[in-house]
Amino acid sequence: MTFHNADSAPRRAEATPRPELSAEILAFAQEMQRELDANSRKGEPGSWKYVDPDILWNDLMYHAAKMIYAMKHGEGERVDEFAADVANMAMMTRDAWHHRHPKATREGG
Repeated sequence: MTFHNADSAPRRAEATPRPELSAEILAFAQEMQRELDANSRKGEPGSWKYVDPDILWNDLMYHAAKMIYAMKHGEGERVDEFAADVANMAMMTRDAWHHRHPKATREGG
């Protein structure tokens, strides 16, 4: 795996807007929502914006490790659950970072 310095990483190409989401994205988003609902006891919706992004990043890595373990052991249902957890943690980390850096643009500025 190669990591890039954010300053030297190539910018994302502008995507052509689509009027609807693909079936794959919708299905995955629904899995993400199920996981958020299942974990709602952990805090108010959106409260992650007030958490240190580094803490959320550590949680993302923890969930990624659980996903890798499930993949290596053929635990398909757990792979799905942990993939949604990883995606949710990525979303939360992004939201918390932008909450702390309000002048930064969503385009990476």
